[in-house]
Amino acid sequence: MRVHTDERLQPWEFGVHPPGYELPHSAHIGRVRLAVSSLEKSVRFYSEVIGLAVYERLIEGNPIALLGAHGESSILLELEEVPGVNAIGSLQRLGLYHTAFLLPTVEDLSSFIQHLGRFGIRFGSADHL
Repeated sequence: MRVHTDERLQPWEFGVHPPGYELPHSAHIGRVRLAVSSLEKSVRFYSEVIGLAVYERLIEGNPIALLGAHGESSILLELEEVPGVNAIGSLQRLGLYHTAFLLPTVEDLSSFIQHLGRFGIRFGSADHL
């Protein structure tokens, strides 16, 4: 069985990049905005389970919450309650749409996985580096 059709690709390569392709050094990941069905439930999840700090809640017209790491000034996540948005069921798949947070150490990752287990939360994992 063949995994790929381009003979020039090695089996360990993923994707095809143009020759000389490289992101500029100024490129960085910015804040993520998620449309949610319930701002209250989502804020509770991201603050109590994930551990983000709630910096601000704006409720003029569109309910929005701004969250980030404790002790930091940058916003990592915006949650916006949007009418008509439905929560994704546990057996449905979102594909590539997700938010990932890099933890400083393997020990921190281990601690966080144990924390999720105490909440009974199913999760996926991948080494993005």
